[in-house]
Amino acid sequence: MLNSFSVTRREEIVIDQEIDDVWSVLLQPDVWVRHTPFLRAITVLDEDHWRWEIAGIAWPGGTIGAVMTERMRRISPRCLTFTHLPGDRPEVAGADGRFDLSPVQGNRSTLLDFTMTVTARLPLPRSGSAVVQAAMRQVLTRMLKAFVRGLAAEVEPR
Repeated sequence: MLNSFSVTRREEIVIDQEIDDVWSVLLQPDVWVRHTPFLRAITVLDEDHWRWEIAGIAWPGGTIGAVMTERMRRISPRCLTFTHLPGDRPEVAGADGRFDLSPVQGNRSTLLDFTMTVTARLPLPRSGSAVVQAAMRQVLTRMLKAFVRGLAAEVEPR
């Protein structure tokens, strides 16, 4: 029997580059894969749908991997949202979230505010939800921190 568990995480970072520059890099799936632990691949299905492949997350029963189909909505160069939309294929995990970009320091830099909720259906008892969510929170924190640092490194001048 599978039970659902969810966690939410938020990260912020100021990137020393204008919004348009951050936006153009944010829309590149290879940047996501290059800088996000456990994210092995992203397949762009069409302009609005990406399939994320997650693998290698250790847990006491082995390792967990998942495929998540996400609807990516571009709302100007200031907001990118994503919503889990698996279509006809059942998926055991999904993510919902958004990137909000705001100009700072006289439009010379960009504040990136990133929120993500991950839901996973796992073969674990509901009674262990506190332990499961703590583990999920650690993994999600690691993934998001690495991603925002990597994105900043891709965009900022060297």
